[in-house]
Amino acid sequence: MSTPKTLIKKLQEAGLHKRILPPKDLTSRTHNGAGGAFVPQITKLTIHYDHPRIDAGGNSRGMVKFLLDRLPKLAAERPYVEICVQPRRASPPELVATYASGKVKAISCSKFTPEQIEKQVGFLCDSMDGEEKRVKLGQPVMKGGNKMAGRVEGVWDPFTARQTFRP
Repeated sequence: MSTPKTLIKKLQEAGLHKRILPPKDLTSRTHNGAGGAFVPQITKLTIHYDHPRIDAGGNSRGMVKFLLDRLPKLAAERPYVEICVQPRRASPPELVATYASGKVKAISCSKFTPEQIEKQVGFLCDSMDGEEKRVKLGQPVMKGGNKMAGRVEGVWDPFTARQTFRP
């Protein structure tokens, strides 16, 4: 029995690979469109800010620095996220994430530094529905204990089944 790579090599040597295989797809890969098993949950990230006036403090000063310095890099790293920047007057800066499930998560970024804002954006982009879910590795999904407590009916066994089902 030959491996797929050796079969492809034999087809190429015989000149038959053009008739059998597509020209660019000589190896197998996933066909779900994502290029792997990862499907991001976030669909849209909206950034609201109030541009600070000259010589004014403003709550959005860190947000403006984030938009000027770090947003282009973030957009290049995460091309699957639609990023909208909307200026709003007289309101604190805010990050609003919309997820595929329809859930909307908003985080107020008043007086945050650009580093803190980047951390919040990373959290919103990498989390599922904007919630931090802690998963302990190596732990069972269902804890032990009374196994019959969550069931509607008991476990099937052949001794009680004869009484309930007779062909």
